[in-house]
Amino acid sequence: MVEENQIQIKQGVKKSIWKKWWFWVIAVFVIIIIVQGRGNRSVKDVERLSNSIDLANQATIIANKAGASGKTTEDDIRAMVNYYKQALEEAHQVDIEKLNRDYAGFGDHYRDEFIRGIELFIEGFEQSDPEKFLAGQILLNRWEVWFYNNIDEIRKL
Repeated sequence: MVEENQIQIKQGVKKSIWKKWWFWVIAVFVIIIIVQGRGNRSVKDVERLSNSIDLANQATIIANKAGASGKTTEDDIRAMVNYYKQALEEAHQVDIEKLNRDYAGFGDHYRDEFIRGIELFIEGFEQSDPEKFLAGQILLNRWEVWFYNNIDEIRKL
């Protein structure tokens, strides 16, 4: 059963809606712009936000590379999980309320979609639970869509 779930997880990565690694590059760039324009946020907090997204981007790059070849190995998924764990370490230190003060809903989406999506992705892999794994991917996609739809307003901060 565990092996069957791992196969489903690998197939989920192949079909992942996370094929747009460029999104994360733009996201990190926008966050850097926000940092430069906002004096009320600590440098460490912004670094953590930026680092969390950059680390998640590294996981996406692995998924894209593996997806392009049609072969997602367990080592690929483990490497993705490792990057996501590092991203979580950074993300859990970001002040969600500061994000919400800077732009309404920013912190809530970051917490409820980005952070929770990564948590479910990791739990799905570690517990061989394809439903959690897919739920994590769906939340991460929601974050991507929300951020992309709000990027112009966020840039104005």
